[in-house]
Amino acid sequence: MKRLLGSVLLLVAATGCSGAPADPEPRPADDLASLLRTRATAGGPGSCGPEQVAVTLEGYDVALGHRYTRITVRNLSDRPCRLEGAPGIGARGANGSTFEPAVEQANTPAATPVELAPGAAAGSALEWTGELAGADSEHASLLVLQLAADQPPVSVPARLVGDTEETDPLDIGPLTTLRLAPFTALTAEEASRTPRSRDEPVRPEKP
Repeated sequence: MKRLLGSVLLLVAATGCSGAPADPEPRPADDLASLLRTRATAGGPGSCGPEQVAVTLEGYDVALGHRYTRITVRNLSDRPCRLEGAPGIGARGANGSTFEPAVEQANTPAATPVELAPGAAAGSALEWTGELAGADSEHASLLVLQLAADQPPVSVPARLVGDTEETDPLDIGPLTTLRLAPFTALTAEEASRTPRSRDEPVRPEKP
């Protein structure tokens, strides 16, 4: 009987007694790749690799049924690298679901390759619209971004720089439309500017 009780206690300790699911373990690169809905539009030798950069979501703006932020890529390495075209993108939900958003290219002029010196940054405008996540919907918890063709993607929490634990999740749902612009270089001022928080007042939504 004592042995049986001890086994039960060990089982409870191993699985946890709160009933809440544990945070998901980091996914290997091949699992992250399976989340991609689109692939990077360009690549090749000299492209910025996942190990060279830091990727964040910075800034926030709204219009009627539309949300906007910027995917910012900073070169943290000691050698230059290149970004070209638009990144590939995908998303995973807070419950672990693989999202299937429609992904479109923004209607912007053709971009030239961006040569990122060490410490420099580039940005890709990200818009989400259409079927936004509501109170009863699964929200995105993770975005995956492929910076260059034939590279493994990087994972980015679906949170903006400046968000806190109390900030509502981004209203990207399983079928939200994502719209991406090609990478463009950021000036030193743009790269160092404190992005606007979602907690700050924003302009009125467009009629």
